[in-house]
Amino acid sequence: MVGRAEAFANAPSAPPDGIEMELVSMSPYRSHPKRIFSELTERQHEVLKVAIRSGYYQNPRQTSLQKIADDIGITASTVGKHLRSIEKQVFSTYVQ
Repeated sequence: MVGRAEAFANAPSAPPDGIEMELVSMSPYRSHPKRIFSELTERQHEVLKVAIRSGYYQNPRQTSLQKIADDIGITASTVGKHLRSIEKQVFSTYVQ
């Protein structure tokens, strides 16, 4: 089992019959980036890929929500909602 201590707060104190457990190591937990991004929807993946490839996260920005929206075929406000949802999901993994 891998995770933060609070994830195990309600775990049984003993494993079920027939299951053996051994503590192998304890260290600070860092979620793997692939796991974080695997929880995004297909549309969120698409929006994020287009945003990154077109320079949305560059400083200064190389594109706009409207240009991303035009590339994908959705509205700029929907692109914004997707990016905010993605950012919230990713950042909340690292900032508790």
